[in-house]
Amino acid sequence: MVQFARHGPREFPPARNLTGDAMRPLKRTLYPCAVSPNEAAAVLGIRAEQIKEAVRMGALPVYQLGTKRRVLIDDLVAWVRATWKRS
Repeated sequence: MVQFARHGPREFPPARNLTGDAMRPLKRTLYPCAVSPNEAAAVLGIRAEQIKEAVRMGALPVYQLGTKRRVLIDDLVAWVRATWKRS
């Protein structure tokens, strides 16, 4: 399981069964769908400059809301598959 700097897995609070039976907790783990370039580099074990260079070259799309930049996990996986050699 990957832990991120500020965004770790989260769990929903226990919910009631819709049939009215005894309370049963439902556990669901949530993972972030987007990470910062620095967090992306940490997950992949590479330098942040490599992620930022891929963003500058247009190889890795980045989304921005205000001053926050985020890389979608799906885009990160696609970038790794397209650029890294498989061993």
